[in-house]
Amino acid sequence: PPQRVRGVQYSAHLACERRGAAAPTSWRGEGRDPPSFMGNMFASCQEQEPMSEDQAAEIIQGAFRSHSFRRKHRAKDAAATKIQAFHRGARARRDMDTRSSGSKTADSQRLSANLQAINNRMTAMAKEMEVYEMNQDEKLLRAAKANGARFTKDIVGELEYKKQSGHRRRKPV
Repeated sequence: PPQRVRGVQYSAHLACERRGAAAPTSWRGEGRDPPSFMGNMFASCQEQEPMSEDQAAEIIQGAFRSHSFRRKHRAKDAAATKIQAFHRGARARRDMDTRSSGSKTADSQRLSANLQAINNRMTAMAKEMEVYEMNQDEKLLRAAKANGARFTKDIVGELEYKKQSGHRRRKPV
């Protein structure tokens, strides 16, 4: 069929251009008709040795094959990973971890030790802040009483309320 011949002719021409051959100039001028595709298929690529249809198709497809091949495989891998992650939950991420089991265990132990140390420091700091705040409140009350302030009763009420409802109040053990 003529359509196939036209496609082969054009693909052979593209293959020649891709290989660095001179492009056909006979039909690029103004007022000229394009050459008949039913004639000699490879007439435009005279500097190159003649190519078969298979060679032309291989050269053209080779330029695009790697890109589409990579895209297809990437999509397939991504789909497989998604399915695994959906079925197995958090274990999918764990399986993707390439470290050895020994290093994973060591890292896990180190992390839990660090978290424990952080928790201990935060607890100690909260206790120190509570003591500091109580001392500051006592100093404020003493200064107010020493100056004979009229609002000493209000300060005492506020401090009592703070003791009862403070956000750092210790929970009963």
